[in-house]
Amino acid sequence: MAKDYYEILGVSRNATKEEIKKAYRKLAKKYHPDLNKDDPSAAEKFKEINEAAAVLLDDEKRRQYDLYGSDANFDFSGSNFGSDFGFNFDFDDIFDMFFGDSSRRRSSSTKRGEDIYLDLEVDLEDVVHGSEKKVSYTAYDVCDVCNGRGFVNDNDVQICDVCKGHGYVKNVKRTIFGVFSTTTVCKKCAGEGKIIINPCKKCKGTGRLLTKKQLVVKIPKGINNGEILRVRGEGSAGLNSGVKGNLYIRVYVREHPVFKRKGNDLYVEVPVSFVKLALGTKIEVPNLSNQRIILNIPKSTETHTLFRIKGEGINGGDLYVKVIGSYKLDKATEKALKSISDKVSDPYLDFVKKNEKFFPKK
Repeated sequence: MAKDYYEILGVSRNATKEEIKKAYRKLAKKYHPDLNKDDPSAAEKFKEINEAAAVLLDDEKRRQYDLYGSDANFDFSGSNFGSDFGFNFDFDDIFDMFFGDSSRRRSSSTKRGEDIYLDLEVDLEDVVHGSEKKVSYTAYDVCDVCNGRGFVNDNDVQICDVCKGHGYVKNVKRTIFGVFSTTTVCKKCAGEGKIIINPCKKCKGTGRLLTKKQLVVKIPKGINNGEILRVRGEGSAGLNSGVKGNLYIRVYVREHPVFKRKGNDLYVEVPVSFVKLALGTKIEVPNLSNQRIILNIPKSTETHTLFRIKGEGINGGDLYVKVIGSYKLDKATEKALKSISDKVSDPYLDFVKKNEKFFPKK
């Protein structure tokens, strides 16, 4: 079947060489076998676009192709591209196309600093009002002797003799599909392109030192238990001028001896004499707003009744007060109650009278 090289590369029949090269590079990036190891058809497609480029980028072959189509007897072995595909591209160009010219060194040498994770316990009062807390931790900082370079003087480094300063090495492999070039990070210099022959004595060539740090962090009003605060740029310093990591603080709110928290609402239980619940009273309510709050309890209030005081919780939440009836009696109160017990209506006796059929007769 005749091959349409223009269609394979996705260009018009009057495309310029620059347009053909641009189309080829785009397809080479998409179908290179080293980048498509899980796709067995990529190698065949890669071979096809190489063949098309080999013809259309050679003036004489293109002239013959335009006259006779792919039936023309092309001798790829003698072309300037010289490979089994007829197109032996420079992998430097492909590497730059994939990653950018300067990224070969920068991507391997420059590294973002590590993030630091801490746990911090705070009190409920800190959450209600917001606060500031001092935290201590260790993180890597830039060496103050070599300024993070790992060496002090320029003559303390030399160009890597394996990669010749490129930071990567090329390997050529011949397969049944043709000749493939692959590029890997230089193992000797770890992609730096240079070797430190006289490392900084203080940081031993790492460019960083483990340092004890202290920082005052703001605890926001209303923060939830287990919530994480992020402090940008307060983690470890990066390598070779890499950006600093972040500090992450997980905040745990301690259990309060008086108040319970549910969302932005606070709950408190207050014991009240059952006599005062029966007669009605006023009590002062404990709170975390540093204000005196008086709660009016109407007469005949049941024990475990819940009262709501608006806006006295966290961030506009409410304060719920549960009154718990206390039945502890001193001797004077007990004597007084006995003296009037026969004169007070007894709801239990009313209940028995109403449901006497369910009670066995004596």
